[in-house]
Amino acid sequence: MKKKDFLWSMLAFVMVILPSVGLVSCGGGDDPEPDPAPTPTSTLSVAPSELSLASNAGAQGSFTIASTSNWDISCSESWVSLSQTTGSGAGAIIVTAASENPNSTERTATITVKSSKENKYVSVKQAAADILTLSGLDATFDESTGSILTAQELVITCNGPWAIEFDGNHDWLEVSALSGTGKSTVKVWPNSANNSTTNRTVTLTVKSGSKSASKIVTQRAGLDANLQVSPKTIVVLSNGYAFNYSYGSNVKYYYTARYLPKELERKTDDEIISEMSADTNNRDTPNDNWVHSWKNQTPLTEYIICTVGYDQNGNHGALAKTSIKTKSGTNQAAAYISNVGYNDTYWTWVTTVNAYVTKYYMWFITRDDLHSSTEAAIAWFFKDAMDKKPNDFDPKVQGDSWRRNRNGGTIFHVATWAVNVDGDFSGVIENFAGSINSSRQKSIQVNYLEDTDASRRYKTHK
Repeated sequence: MKKKDFLWSMLAFVMVILPSVGLVSCGGGDDPEPDPAPTPTSTLSVAPSELSLASNAGAQGSFTIASTSNWDISCSESWVSLSQTTGSGAGAIIVTAASENPNSTERTATITVKSSKENKYVSVKQAAADILTLSGLDATFDESTGSILTAQELVITCNGPWAIEFDGNHDWLEVSALSGTGKSTVKVWPNSANNSTTNRTVTLTVKSGSKSASKIVTQRAGLDANLQVSPKTIVVLSNGYAFNYSYGSNVKYYYTARYLPKELERKTDDEIISEMSADTNNRDTPNDNWVHSWKNQTPLTEYIICTVGYDQNGNHGALAKTSIKTKSGTNQAAAYISNVGYNDTYWTWVTTVNAYVTKYYMWFITRDDLHSSTEAAIAWFFKDAMDKKPNDFDPKVQGDSWRRNRNGGTIFHVATWAVNVDGDFSGVIENFAGSINSSRQKSIQVNYLEDTDASRRYKTHK
């Protein structure tokens, strides 16, 4: 019995103790205090840490700042300008060279970025000053074609890459090199003859870094300007044209020829001159005082008149090319001559105007040498006379009947020139010529003309 009581006593003890043990392992008592938050650490960085600037004033670079605090910036050299010197957090700083580097060597500066905890540095380098000088290439080239054997030398002195540029037409100029580095010698020569009456020039400019320097290159004119010959006063018709000449003071004789544009496409000036001078029919002298005229030409067609003058030694001037385009001759104002009659004392006739006429001028021509010439030559002489004696050409406003003393003459020759409704001379001249036993009528074109010389001779071309 005692043994049984002991077992029950032990069981009761265990039942009391176990709950206490369970409470200790599960409850664990009060939670411990958490660790305090760490104090933030200040950080600072810059990128990049090196900058390279060109040698010129105003050259720029930049770097960035990343920081968790305020910062200040300073620089060791006064030639560096900063876009910002204080700030906080992130920033972008522009660095500018406030002046050109005057030295022939690179110069440096140090930028310091300072926060409360640390400093960062940016190294700045500015390139050495650009150096560029030119020497040589001072003489004027003669008019002939040159070669590398007769070239002039251009000496380029610099401390970096260089390149040549041109201002003006330089097709006639040859240069042995257009770019290079450092001190170099370049050969320059004309690749063609200057067959003109004026010097030709071009500006050659060498650039290196921020520097540039120039030379003016000149080739002398190869032809005497006083040997120039060209058409002076030009009359253009629908079926022909006429002109006189202006001459240089040294011209002793000259050649004239007419071409279609396509006939000249593959010919050089020298070839044209050689071809013209081979035909003696093309040769005249200033003393001949010619008016040259062409007839039977195609309306609305371009022709090129070529002229070249020679001196007494056989040296020629520049070839002159003058473009002439014939007119159409349609829808033009005109005053027509008709009903020509005569008696022992007078010529009589009637003029009739068309719908395009506002007024017209009439002239009784007395030059017999015009009768056998071209319509273009007659038109040229008509305008030449109008320029010299404008009071002889009274404007008429309508068609009417006319008469003129015959003075024993047997040739009747009257021309009219009408003005269009727009107020301009129409370009149509009605030229009526006849004799006592026959008559004929011509319709011709003329454009605006300049003043001309006095007496003329007339040379006809077909």
